[in-house]
Amino acid sequence: MKIGDENLFEIGSVCYAQEIGDNNVFGIQSRIGPDTKITNNCRIGPRCELMTNEELKENTCLCFEFGQRKNAEQSTNSLKTQAEFLKKLLPKYSEILKNKETG
Repeated sequence: MKIGDENLFEIGSVCYAQEIGDNNVFGIQSRIGPDTKITNNCRIGPRCELMTNEELKENTCLCFEFGQRKNAEQSTNSLKTQAEFLKKLLPKYSEILKNKETG
């Protein structure tokens, strides 16, 4: 198994893919089979199951809505950008909560 950099495997996700690129997000309880290849910047939605023999194109966002599969190519921000945003936001939010508790 080959796993690239900056991938996020959310709670309960299972991935048997032999090759995973960089900057991918595997949603909660998503399942990827061994014959699927994940390229770069792909998003697999929560509870999506992909057990086919295929290679996802870069920037693919995969979700299942009403039992139908939908693919959408989109560019995505890296996880580093999200982490930087949270570093700035969380201390401010913490202060708001402290003020609510004491006020």
